[in-house]
Amino acid sequence: MRDHPYEWSEGVGANWNSVFGSLVAVRTGRLAEAQALLALRRDAAALLTDVAFAGNLAGALLELALVEGRLTDARAVVDESLGWLADADDVRFRARILRHGVSTEAELAAVARARRDPSAEDEARDLGLARLEALRELMARTDGSPVFAEARGNLALAEAEATRLLDRPDPGAWSAAADGFRDPRRPYELGWCRYRQAEAMLALRLPRAEAATVLAEARALAKELGALPLLETVEALARMARLELPSDASADAEPDAGADPFGLTSREREVLALLVAGQTNRQIADALFISESTASVHVSNIIGKMGVANRVEAAAAAVRSGVAS
Repeated sequence: MRDHPYEWSEGVGANWNSVFGSLVAVRTGRLAEAQALLALRRDAAALLTDVAFAGNLAGALLELALVEGRLTDARAVVDESLGWLADADDVRFRARILRHGVSTEAELAAVARARRDPSAEDEARDLGLARLEALRELMARTDGSPVFAEARGNLALAEAEATRLLDRPDPGAWSAAADGFRDPRRPYELGWCRYRQAEAMLALRLPRAEAATVLAEARALAKELGALPLLETVEALARMARLELPSDASADAEPDAGADPFGLTSREREVLALLVAGQTNRQIADALFISESTASVHVSNIIGKMGVANRVEAAAAAVRSGVAS
């Protein structure tokens, strides 16, 4: 699979724009707008030979299906999108898809338990564990390079989801997963992990005040991003558990991310603005009074967080998603 198998065109740009814009729509609860993803899945087959396009479309489709509760559809998308990447030398996007695959099966297992359907629970457990093992094998072939930071975070999140899959609440697994999304910071995934951590703490009847503090961080992150579905989920848990959440001011969240769905820090957004302006690493370093090597690290982190292949795609995605202009 080639990284750039097509000529850039207005039509191609519109499709990329639709992927990033729809992901923002999913996370902020504008689900009618996010339905554009379904049309892309049908009509943009020519772009699925591009690793970054296929991987980003797959991740957005999976998030949409999970938010909408279409769990059997999500299961099918996992298999379909792994097929898109079958010939690619890729870790980042395959790890993301497999993590969503474990999450999907954890949800299906929970539904099966509620319905007292052991056959469906066994099916979900077996497939979820197979997805997890595939992700473990994928990551076993990598090293500690920052290039694989997102994939390592997805593995930790999948390991935590496996505790739900097996109905073995483990706040420690969710705390470890959360730590993987703090540096570089990915607030959406961090908020999700903190929500699940609080849920597991309540299931094990751990101190309620501690659970409330963890859940308050999840709420603050959801508010920071304007992530309405996550916020509603967090507040529903607080109501069911009758938890009085501490003020958001006490939660560990940066209040400067606005509607940025990629979790960029303030400095990374400054670097991204210069990328959009076409600046080199040397020029970025001079403009921000940092070393060229530090500028290079920021650029690498931005590319990883945005799930794109290079600085040109990062700049284009930033403009399309409204993160930079």
